Amino acid sequence: MNLLQKLFSPSGSYEAFISWRYLRSKRKGVFVSFITLISICGIMLGVTALIIVLAVMTGLSGELRDKILGTHSHIMIFERGGWIRNYAELLPKITRTSRVVGAAPFIFRQVMIQSDQTTAKAMVKGIDAQAEQTTSELGGHIIHGALDFLEPDASSPGRGILLGKELANTLGVTVGSTVTLIAPMQEASSRWPIPKQQMFQVSGIFDYGMYEYDSGLVYLSLAAAQEYFQTDHQVSGIEVKVDDIFVAGRVAEELQKTLGPVYSARDWADLNKNLFAIFALYKKAMFLMLTLMVVVACLNIASSLILMVMEKNRDIAILKTMGASATSIMKLFVMQGLFIGLTGTCAGCLLGFIICRIADTYHLIRLEGGVYYLNYLPFRIMPLDFTLVAVSSLVICFFATIYPARQAAKLDPAVALRCE
Repeated sequence: MNLLQKLFSPSGSYEAFISWRYLRSKRKGVFVSFITLISICGIMLGVTALIIVLAVMTGLSGELRDKILGTHSHIMIFERGGWIRNYAELLPKITRTSRVVGAAPFIFRQVMIQSDQTTAKAMVKGIDAQAEQTTSELGGHIIHGALDFLEPDASSPGRGILLGKELANTLGVTVGSTVTLIAPMQEASSRWPIPKQQMFQVSGIFDYGMYEYDSGLVYLSLAAAQEYFQTDHQVSGIEVKVDDIFVAGRVAEELQKTLGPVYSARDWADLNKNLFAIFALYKKAMFLMLTLMVVVACLNIASSLILMVMEKNRDIAILKTMGASATSIMKLFVMQGLFIGLTGTCAGCLLGFIICRIADTYHLIRLEGGVYYLNYLPFRIMPLDFTLVAVSSLVICFFATIYPARQAAKLDPAVALRCE
């Protein structure tokens, strides 16, 4: 019979009664009770810290993923070494692929954008407004204006521009204002690139809640971008949206086989591999570091049980002379340790859950958008993380009780009573 079977075999219920009496006893062993209280508080704080840190790391990773996928699609398709020329022929092949729900061509280039007040750098994304609504959430993030690309005089399509909220604030513009795009273009009459300037009217302002995009991204219609960048009927790539983000990798492999080696199909996880790998590494490192806090608190359980064994030598001897087995004595002290661990773990889980919910609901921790990707610190508790913390804490507490419980079980009643 192994140790766990010995400890939890149905040999009677008096062990739980005596364990509870020992924990409640206040006439003696005040110092032991104080150590017990410290142990409970230590486990509670360790578990709380673990839950909060894991919630932060999970929240950051999840929020960044949602923001990235709200701006970009699940899969990006590029032509190796250049622009995609025959994108109109590729779109039907892509949309016929299983699990694909939308595809949209785009142009992506860097420019300078100028208003009457100042100049800033930005990334221009030329899109087909109708197709873009099947691949991204741009329409749902427009806070002023609309997803319309119109000339200032409303006579022909393709000359409007969408700006991010932070970029619009930097430039000091609103819907209806005029901005100028500046980008170097190669002219046939010159050996050197010449800055090309063209005016656009702000037709809308969007807010993704992610500073990097809100401060440095603008949208043009695909036709306007092709004309401005002189790309004829070519595009930088094609965005693809699937019905489940977690099958994007498999769909990207299928698209790669369908389109051939001339093209490169990469899913969102592959495009942001380094970023998410860093978060996963930090999460594991913080879990291991903060688990040491719980281990230290559990060492207090071991020390308090050792002191209690020394204090209760006479009681243990009497129990043994009355017929209590060594397994029952072990069970008695293990129950005490597990009760301390369970109390601290439950209190820590409850406190961590409350703190995370309040901080996430009211966005208590604000971040500086120019430094961090997000404007606030998100907290997201995953059931698996919550369970892992609770189980790990209880397992550590259990192992902390084994040594003092075994010492109590080995006590010789004759020697103990002789010394009284």
